[in-house]
Amino acid sequence: MKVTKCQRRSCSTASLQTIIRPFGTLISKPGKPFPAGSPQLKIPSSAAKLCTIEERKVEDIWIYDISAKSSSVKPKSVPRDEIRSTKRRVYYIAGGSFCMPPSSDHWKFVTELSQRIPEVHISLLSPPLAPHSPAPLTYPQLMQLYQVLLTQSRETNESVCFAGDSSGANLALSLVLQGLQDFPTVEPPENILLISPVVDLSFTNPSIREVEKYDPVLRLPIEIETGKSWAASWRLDDLRLSPLFANLTNLRTNGVKVHGVVGTNDLLTPDAIRFREMCQEEGVEGEWLEWEKQMHCFPLAWHYHLPESIEGKHWIVDLLDQNM
Repeated sequence: MKVTKCQRRSCSTASLQTIIRPFGTLISKPGKPFPAGSPQLKIPSSAAKLCTIEERKVEDIWIYDISAKSSSVKPKSVPRDEIRSTKRRVYYIAGGSFCMPPSSDHWKFVTELSQRIPEVHISLLSPPLAPHSPAPLTYPQLMQLYQVLLTQSRETNESVCFAGDSSGANLALSLVLQGLQDFPTVEPPENILLISPVVDLSFTNPSIREVEKYDPVLRLPIEIETGKSWAASWRLDDLRLSPLFANLTNLRTNGVKVHGVVGTNDLLTPDAIRFREMCQEEGVEGEWLEWEKQMHCFPLAWHYHLPESIEGKHWIVDLLDQNM
C-alpha cells in the first residue's frame, strides 16, 4: 500500500473553510426526501455540452454513460504514449448521505474525468435513496445490478473500477465486498476508488469528535441520523453498511486494489484511515492520498480553483489512467 501525504494548505482553501464552517449544518442537512426507487436525473446542460451522455436502465436503476466529445478533451497531467487495447470503465456512485442524488459538483467531477481520460468510460449510477428506499429494500437490488454490470463488462473485456465519494464510496466498497462473497464466479473489479468514504455507520470512533471541531462541512448528529435512515431495520454494524468490520481477505486473494483520498479536516477520516491500515495488514494493494487540513471530498471542489482540490483531482486522474 502506497500512501502519499501532503501538508500544505493554501490561503484560499483556509479562507473558504473558515467562511463555510458556520454554515456546515445547512450544507450537510438533507433536503426534501425523494420518492422510492431510482431517481431519474436531469442532465445539466453544461455536462451535455462537453460530453455525450446516454441514459439507460438496468435492474430498474438509472445509469448515465458519459464520454467526452472530441472537441472537449483535455490534456492529462501525466501524458501516456501507449494505446491501451483493453476497454476501461468506471462505475461511479455519488455521495449524498444515502438520501440525495448527484449534485452539480458531482456532474462537474465526472465530466472532468471523462475529458481528462477519454479512453475510460464513466458510468454514473443513480441508486434508490433513503428514507423511502432504505438499505433493506435497496441493497438486494444493487447486488443484482452489480452482478449484471460486472457480467456485461467481462463479456466486453472491460477493466473495471467501482468508485464513489462519501456514502457513494461506502456503496462502491460494500458492493464489491459482498459481491466477492455472493457471486464467487463473477470476476470482481480490478480497482476500487474511495473518496472520503463512510466505512462505519456506528460512528463510535472517539477520534471523530475531535476531528469534528475542524470539519467545515459535516456534522456528526446529521451523519448519525442519515446513517440510521439508510440502515432502517438493519444493525449499524452490519457488514453491508459498515465495511470497516468486513473480512478483507477476498480483496487480496482476488487481486482487487483499494485506493483512497482523504483530508484530515473530515470527521470520516479517522475511520477511513483505520480501514486503510486494515488493508495494509491484510496485504491489499492500492494507493492513497492523505492531505492535512483538507475538507470532506476536497477533490470535487476543483472547479472553485482551490490549488489542493485541483491537485487532488489530478492525482485521481493519474491513478485511474495508470491502474486501469
